[in-house]
Amino acid sequence: MTSKKFKPFKHRFRNKQYLIKSCKSKDYLGYCESPKIKNPKLCIDENLKDKELLRIIIHESLHACLYDLDEDSVDEISRQIASIVKKFGFKQKEEKNVVFQRNSRGNRRS
Repeated sequence: MTSKKFKPFKHRFRNKQYLIKSCKSKDYLGYCESPKIKNPKLCIDENLKDKELLRIIIHESLHACLYDLDEDSVDEISRQIASIVKKFGFKQKEEKNVVFQRNSRGNRRS
Protein backbone atom coordinates (compact mmCIF):
# COMPACT_ATOMS: atom_id res chain seq x y z
CA MET A 1 0.00 0.00 0.00
CA THR A 2 1.51 3.29 -1.04
CA SER A 3 -0.02 6.69 -0.57
CA LYS A 4 0.18 9.40 -3.17
CA LYS A 5 -1.59 12.61 -3.86
CA PHE A 6 -5.23 11.87 -4.52
CA LYS A 7 -8.10 13.87 -5.91
CA PRO A 8 -10.04 15.60 -3.10
CA PHE A 9 -13.43 14.12 -2.35
CA LYS A 10 -16.24 14.58 0.17
CA HIS A 11 -17.24 12.14 2.88
CA ARG A 12 -19.89 12.34 5.58
CA PHE A 13 -19.02 11.54 9.21
CA ARG A 14 -21.92 11.62 11.70
CA ASN A 15 -24.00 13.71 9.35
CA LYS A 16 -21.28 16.34 8.78
CA GLN A 17 -19.68 16.58 5.34
CA TYR A 18 -15.88 16.80 5.22
CA LEU A 19 -13.56 17.57 2.34
CA ILE A 20 -10.94 14.79 2.29
CA LYS A 21 -7.65 15.77 0.69
CA SER A 22 -3.99 14.85 0.54
CA CYS A 23 -1.41 17.13 2.10
CA LYS A 24 2.33 17.42 2.52
CA SER A 25 3.82 18.55 5.81
CA LYS A 26 6.84 18.00 8.04
CA ASP A 27 4.73 18.85 11.10
CA TYR A 28 1.90 16.29 10.96
CA LEU A 29 0.78 13.04 9.31
CA GLY A 30 -2.81 14.19 9.04
CA TYR A 31 -5.31 16.52 10.59
CA CYS A 32 -9.03 16.85 11.10
CA GLU A 33 -10.86 20.12 11.59
CA SER A 34 -13.69 20.52 14.08
CA PRO A 35 -17.13 19.46 12.85
CA LYS A 36 -18.41 22.69 14.38
CA ILE A 37 -16.85 24.84 11.64
CA LYS A 38 -18.33 25.39 8.21
CA ASN A 39 -16.84 23.09 5.52
CA PRO A 40 -14.38 21.11 7.69
CA LYS A 41 -11.38 19.35 6.12
CA LEU A 42 -9.64 16.08 6.83
CA CYS A 43 -6.12 15.79 5.44
CA ILE A 44 -3.89 12.73 5.00
CA ASP A 45 -0.15 13.06 4.29
CA GLU A 46 0.51 12.00 0.70
CA ASN A 47 3.86 10.36 1.62
CA LEU A 48 2.53 7.73 4.02
CA LYS A 49 2.86 4.04 3.19
CA ASP A 50 1.43 0.70 4.25
CA LYS A 51 0.23 0.29 7.83
CA GLU A 52 1.03 3.91 8.70
CA LEU A 53 -1.29 5.16 5.92
CA LEU A 54 -4.08 2.90 7.12
CA ARG A 55 -3.55 3.97 10.74
CA ILE A 56 -3.68 7.69 9.90
CA ILE A 57 -6.83 7.29 7.78
CA ILE A 58 -8.47 5.55 10.74
CA HIS A 59 -7.01 8.04 13.23
CA GLU A 60 -8.30 11.13 11.43
CA SER A 61 -11.66 9.45 10.72
CA LEU A 62 -12.03 8.80 14.45
CA HIS A 63 -11.41 12.48 15.09
CA ALA A 64 -14.13 13.35 12.57
CA CYS A 65 -16.58 10.97 14.27
CA LEU A 66 -15.61 11.62 17.90
CA TYR A 67 -13.96 15.02 17.86
CA ASP A 68 -13.92 15.42 21.65
CA LEU A 69 -12.15 12.09 22.26
CA ASP A 70 -8.64 12.69 23.62
CA GLU A 71 -5.62 12.21 21.38
CA ASP A 72 -4.17 9.28 23.37
CA SER A 73 -7.41 7.31 23.02
CA VAL A 74 -7.70 8.09 19.31
CA ASP A 75 -4.09 7.00 18.80
CA GLU A 76 -4.53 3.73 20.71
CA ILE A 77 -7.80 2.83 18.97
CA SER A 78 -6.48 3.67 15.49
CA ARG A 79 -3.39 1.47 16.03
CA GLN A 80 -5.54 -1.45 17.17
CA ILE A 81 -8.00 -1.15 14.27
CA ALA A 82 -5.20 -0.78 11.70
CA SER A 83 -3.51 -3.88 13.10
CA ILE A 84 -6.59 -6.10 12.80
CA VAL A 85 -7.49 -4.76 9.35
CA LYS A 86 -3.97 -5.64 8.13
CA LYS A 87 -4.30 -9.14 9.67
CA PHE A 88 -7.42 -9.65 7.56
CA GLY A 89 -5.27 -9.04 4.49
CA PHE A 90 -6.64 -5.73 3.30
CA LYS A 91 -4.34 -3.67 1.11
CA GLN A 92 -4.59 -0.60 -1.07
CA LYS A 93 -5.14 -1.17 -4.77
CA GLU A 94 -2.28 0.36 -6.74
CA GLU A 95 -4.51 1.72 -9.51
CA LYS A 96 -6.86 3.59 -7.18
CA ASN A 97 -6.21 5.87 -4.25
CA VAL A 98 -7.26 5.07 -0.69
CA VAL A 99 -9.37 2.10 -1.78
CA PHE A 100 -8.80 -1.21 -0.09
CA GLN A 101 -9.42 -4.78 -1.17
CA ARG A 102 -9.24 -8.11 0.59
CA ASN A 103 -5.96 -9.86 -0.12
CA SER A 104 -6.94 -13.45 0.68
CA ARG A 105 -8.88 -15.36 -2.00
CA GLY A 106 -10.08 -12.13 -3.63
CA ASN A 107 -13.68 -12.37 -2.39
CA ARG A 108 -14.30 -8.86 -1.13
CA ARG A 109 -13.58 -5.70 -3.12
CA SER A 110 -14.59 -2.08 -2.70
